Amino acid sequence: MGWATLSLRLRRKEMKDSKKVRRRFKYWAAYTLLFAVACLGIFIPFIQANKSFMWKTDGLFQTFSSMVFISDYYKSIISGFLHGNFYPEMINFNIGLGYDVFTTLNYYGLGDPLLFFSVFFNKENLYIFYNILVIIRLYLCGIGFTLYCGKMDKGNKQSLIGAIIYVFSGFAVVAGVKHPYFLNAMIYLPFLLIGVETILKKKKSYLFTIMILISVVSNYYFFYMLTIMVFLYALIRFIDRYRREWKANILNILIRGVVQYLLGILLSCFAFVPTIYAFMNNARGTKGAYNGGLIYYMRYYYNLFFSFFSVPSDINGNYTFLAYAPICFFIVVFLYLYKENFKKYMALKSGYALATIMLLTPIGGYIMNGMSYTSNRWVFGYSFFTAFAVVCLLDDFLKVTIKRLIPLAGLSLILMGGLVVVESDKMISFGLGVVFLNIMIVALIAITRFRTTYIKYGVVLLVTLMAVITFGFYQNSPYGKNYSNEFRENGKAISMIEDCPQSSVDYEEDKGFYRIGSYGNWVENQSLTMGFNGTASYYSLLDANILKYMLDNEITTIRQPHRFYGLDFRTYLDTLASVKYYAFEAGSIQEKAMPYGYQEINRTLRKNSDVTDVVYKNQYTLPLGYTYDKKISTAYYDTLSSIEKQQAMMQAVVVDKPDNDSQDAMKYSEEKLNYQTEEENGITWNKELNTIKIDNDTSTITVTFNAKKNSETYLRFVGLDIENSRKAHFTAKITTSQANSKLNLTNSKYSWDLQRENYLVNLGHNNEGETLCTISFASPGEYELKDIEVYSLSMTDYEEQVKKLSEEVLTNIQLTNNKITGNVEVSNDKSLCFSLLYSTGWKVKIDGQEATLYKANTMYMATDITKGAHTIELIYQTPGLKTGVIISLITVLGLAIIVIIGHLRKKKRK
Repeated sequence: MGWATLSLRLRRKEMKDSKKVRRRFKYWAAYTLLFAVACLGIFIPFIQANKSFMWKTDGLFQTFSSMVFISDYYKSIISGFLHGNFYPEMINFNIGLGYDVFTTLNYYGLGDPLLFFSVFFNKENLYIFYNILVIIRLYLCGIGFTLYCGKMDKGNKQSLIGAIIYVFSGFAVVAGVKHPYFLNAMIYLPFLLIGVETILKKKKSYLFTIMILISVVSNYYFFYMLTIMVFLYALIRFIDRYRREWKANILNILIRGVVQYLLGILLSCFAFVPTIYAFMNNARGTKGAYNGGLIYYMRYYYNLFFSFFSVPSDINGNYTFLAYAPICFFIVVFLYLYKENFKKYMALKSGYALATIMLLTPIGGYIMNGMSYTSNRWVFGYSFFTAFAVVCLLDDFLKVTIKRLIPLAGLSLILMGGLVVVESDKMISFGLGVVFLNIMIVALIAITRFRTTYIKYGVVLLVTLMAVITFGFYQNSPYGKNYSNEFRENGKAISMIEDCPQSSVDYEEDKGFYRIGSYGNWVENQSLTMGFNGTASYYSLLDANILKYMLDNEITTIRQPHRFYGLDFRTYLDTLASVKYYAFEAGSIQEKAMPYGYQEINRTLRKNSDVTDVVYKNQYTLPLGYTYDKKISTAYYDTLSSIEKQQAMMQAVVVDKPDNDSQDAMKYSEEKLNYQTEEENGITWNKELNTIKIDNDTSTITVTFNAKKNSETYLRFVGLDIENSRKAHFTAKITTSQANSKLNLTNSKYSWDLQRENYLVNLGHNNEGETLCTISFASPGEYELKDIEVYSLSMTDYEEQVKKLSEEVLTNIQLTNNKITGNVEVSNDKSLCFSLLYSTGWKVKIDGQEATLYKANTMYMATDITKGAHTIELIYQTPGLKTGVIISLITVLGLAIIVIIGHLRKKKRK
């Protein structure tokens, strides 16, 4: 080869590479511009109303609160490393009742690489990062989609339209904005599929392994969904690629895929193993076997059809957000109903049909949601394949003649007429979708006369952009569905969280371990950002022992298996939990309902507010460690009524197998009271048939009884069942002059049904005299109600019981990172009970020797100590962490050895 020829080839290659770079630059510039335009159009209602992307409930108290904590957590790890401390905090008592840090907050982003950048913000301006991160995540969704299209050799014009459809699908702009970490799954999916395509070509895919690692560490919940999607995708693509040679290739591909998948899992075991352990002990999945049936109600299918090409609409309350640009509807029709595509797109048709079947059946949502309850949070995957179908078929579709487009035009007009039977609240939403279908079909007919593909693609892109902006704007605008009104104003997140009565407690003055009680003021994870130990919790993962404790004691403040608001103001239960303070707005109903034994210690004007807060202190607080000289068995405890159970725990520690059962020595002092009822405004309680009929939401039952002096009074509902209700959940209100409680009533139609029928309502600590209690139900209907009982629990024995538990307690308590130390001296053999949640992650050492730590009082823990003085040391390590870290390290070491050996062999061959 001559120099001239070689030079010519090099110049041609340079020109080709230069053109490729220019094309890619133009593409990314176009995508960035269109993305910015779409974001501005869709989210301008947020800008106009000065709204953040922080949803008023979960977004503020779960996602943002967790981000504040995670940001500080990362900062503490960096600081610790710089100062030689290589042991990050694993347990934190500000999280709920004291939860594991990683397994609780992993769901909210602890492990998400993007959240590492939160270290550059403080909690006052972290809302800025929160907002920016939503936009960045949306942008990255399009990046991943585009790279996947490139891997599949698709053109830039089609890919650009598909990216806009995917990024601004209903799931992204509604669920993804409400729960920003949902968008991570949309980012990861295309990168995982790129890895699958590489493996199908019998090549190594480091990207696939890395994305498995990132997916696991970022969020275990969506990793589960991604795994199912990736497996089904790989199966369909393998069959499509190796139809006749599948036997010769299946073993090779299977081994490659499984090895690289498992390699990603093994690398992530430091996070994967602890998370699996926590998930297996989670209360949220306690509903049991699937009972959702084989089909949804018929209205679901009607709404599902229209929501495919309309304004986002969660048609069943389970995140079934579709809302695709109108071209998607025509492409799907073209894919299945035009005969030239019968064999051409077989793999795409098969996969999309399977995904559609899953969307049409409740069991699909049940499986994809970890088999806990039916939810369609997996529809981001459906959105991906809908957008990719457009990318695959658009070129062929734009070659269709006017004659063959006429049926689609007729269908669009028919759908216009179909709007007459649409529910009134969805008329405009679905109507906008139908209007854009007609605009799209008119545009498609108009461009058939053009031969230039740029014009055709440009028109489709323009209508697509107009549609997604219109749908999103209508969703967010006060002139539409006003979704933006569900979000918090910019810059007010921290004040919303910390502007609460608990801010009036002086944490700096009292450094010991104690909890601040919660009741009726809907404390939602404030303890996480404010730094106090609370009794409320709202996290996705909750240990099943806590739920059992709540249900055993028939506590009414639990709304869902993973969400509760304190211990119902009960004197006994608060004392056992080391509750030392309560704080309320002065004059509130909560102040009137103060439990027994609390005294006002402070009444101050809240900072930056005109609200006066009052702080009460428990005169009978139990410390972190207190001692029992009696034990009773769990079997005996389970035979007691709920009001007896709390008394039992004040006298003896409840354990599975006591060495000396003291049940005969137990004393119970509740008294069942007589009462009269008066039914008003259309409510009928038939005690013989065990039914209660409510005509309207103003119907009430008034219960009158004589409260006992120096007692805590309880109202108990026995056999209250709303299974026949048309509503899946509603509330019943119980009101007295000094108490205001709610029952959260649910049936099997509710995703988080607790399957309970008995409720023990604390009416507060009473003075002697007549008491009126009013009961009302929020939803009319006929329900089961076996009985109503009224109890008076005397506080006469309470002080003596607390005194006995407090005689010999843990002293000189020191709380450090993952460790608690203290001293205790007992006059005889006793059980030392800790007001800490039981976990296998805790280990106890007595005088330097490891001892047995067992579950006590259902959700707490205890250890046996002998007569004399002892040094106690509690050490915590995330369950499964050590095993996971060892597996990850061995995997890294093994990979390093393989790389080194490969390098040496290659060098030797050379």
